Amino acid sequence: MPLNIGITTNKVNKMKKITFLTTVILLISSLVSGFAQEKNKLGVHLELGYSAEFTKLGNTVTGPHLLITPLYAINNNMSVGVGSGIKLFSDGSGSTISAFPLYAEAQYKFDTKKIIPYIEGKLGYQFINKNYTSKLSNYFPEHPGTVEIHTQKGGGFFFSPAVGVFFPIKGKQKISLSAAYLLEQDSFKAYLVQLNRTDKGTNIHHSVALRIGYTF
Repeated sequence: MPLNIGITTNKVNKMKKITFLTTVILLISSLVSGFAQEKNKLGVHLELGYSAEFTKLGNTVTGPHLLITPLYAINNNMSVGVGSGIKLFSDGSGSTISAFPLYAEAQYKFDTKKIIPYIEGKLGYQFINKNYTSKLSNYFPEHPGTVEIHTQKGGGFFFSPAVGVFFPIKGKQKISLSAAYLLEQDSFKAYLVQLNRTDKGTNIHHSVALRIGYTF
């Protein structure tokens, strides 16, 4: 049976988040700097989306996400880049988890005059680092009383192909609408105090998402 585990605030995890976000900002800044001499080939795609999981697991990754992807145009159709973002979801008990995907992206635009169809794929790793503390009563047959559980949740593989359309506004500026599939992996390590037992494992989540974006 799946366990619903509550989240407690952890200062160490906050410092790790800050370090990760700082690294991402420096990476994006270096990309922008490196392509500064080819401004016409450099763009940024901002996307705001919401994903809904269809995997039947106890803990769901359904929730909103924000993605920022600097892209370099190889030609009029093909672009590549490295991006990151943040995704928020609940662990099943009402507590919010923050996940930070870091990925490489390839995007292909089809030649049309007005509305521009495109396909893209994001492939990388999603960072999660959360400590859980919870108690379950009369849940385990081998211990009829209350069991205290200390769990650490980690990240894993991240993959998201999408199809969409660009609506040109002016110059390089465009509005995007897309539908995406997400495959997300996370890991857990739970220590059950009264049972003196450690459980480990991974979860694979499958979701669909709708995104609206802006590129410039």
